[in-house]
Amino acid sequence: MVLFTSIRNKILVPTLLITVTLLTLLGVSLAMNSYSGFTKMLNAKANATVDFLAKVSITSYKNYEYFDLDALVQEITKDPEVDFAVFYDAYGAALTKAVEKSSSPFKVVERKIAGENGKHFGSLKIGLNRSIMDGYIRNSLQIIGISIVVAIFLFVFGMKTLSERIVVNRIVEIEELSEKLADGDMTITVSTAGFDEISSLGRAMNKMAANLRESIAKTRSRNTELEDWQKKELWLNSGLNDLNIILRGEHTITELADEALAFMADFLGAGVGIVYIYFEKGEMLQTLSTYAISASKRLNWGFGLGEGVPGQVALEKKMIYLDSVPPDYLAVTSPFGKADPLNIAIMPIMYNDSLVGVLELGSFKHFSDADFNFLNQALEGVAIAIKVNRSRALVNDLLAQTQQHIN
Repeated sequence: MVLFTSIRNKILVPTLLITVTLLTLLGVSLAMNSYSGFTKMLNAKANATVDFLAKVSITSYKNYEYFDLDALVQEITKDPEVDFAVFYDAYGAALTKAVEKSSSPFKVVERKIAGENGKHFGSLKIGLNRSIMDGYIRNSLQIIGISIVVAIFLFVFGMKTLSERIVVNRIVEIEELSEKLADGDMTITVSTAGFDEISSLGRAMNKMAANLRESIAKTRSRNTELEDWQKKELWLNSGLNDLNIILRGEHTITELADEALAFMADFLGAGVGIVYIYFEKGEMLQTLSTYAISASKRLNWGFGLGEGVPGQVALEKKMIYLDSVPPDYLAVTSPFGKADPLNIAIMPIMYNDSLVGVLELGSFKHFSDADFNFLNQALEGVAIAIKVNRSRALVNDLLAQTQQHIN
């Protein structure tokens, strides 16, 4: 049953449709041109007969054997389709008797008879029998009518079968695609050729699938953005928490700066760094801590406000970012040699709008927005820690001086 259904759907139905269409076209064409078509066919037959007899009669003309021509006429008129036949000489005089079966032949055909050298011997005239030809036409028209009726019946039956098959196939297709859509496959596409109800249903399903694809794509995009944001927040909070642990410890101001600078450089992947502390008296920046810089230069670095890039940052209290670093400006040193960073970020360390110091970090990669976000929040904690540490040191100095006076 399954095999028969497959053969019917794939072979019989298309073949039936093609056959019915061809028969219908043939029947309509024959019905419209039946009389003229059969007339042309019979004319062709008459012409072929006359041409053949004209060629056969050349020998008789050469020898003027008129008796043979009369016998030939008798043989020709034995054909029920031939009404009469007459041979004429080159001047149009009849050479044989005209034996007519009816007074009104259907068709009269005349051909000249000539030899191989083109010499004109005469001509042959044949008339076709009207009653026989009319019978042929009637029979042909009956056959055409029956063919048209059969073709129409087959066409109607074939169209009904084909339309039912198309509807069933479309419904099955939509059912299968609906199941795929329910299973999460959003790549489905339903054929929407036509303007019937099923095509409208297919277009509605395609629109629904497209909307679902768009919604899922937006959701995935939002989820990706949310995941990226969560990763950045986790990275940021983790760094700030670790830095705060360092800042809360008991340190001298130099130890505090060393540990904080080392952590920030390592956390951001920076290769070199300096922390300058600002002294209001004298308005000077003095090196407090360095990272990956030779100790011989450490104590020699100091800047006044507006002097050098660190001094300019201290003066304007704004970050300066260098993505084109001069040679040896802030070289990274190691036992294997030294190298210049590709990018340098110089940022002020502020506490309640008051300058505490300046941070200078050099890296072999570009600083990202997330890096600057971390630095901005980290430097707030560094500024507080330095401020508290300096205040504590100042109190300790005052207590020591007071103790000396008491003693």
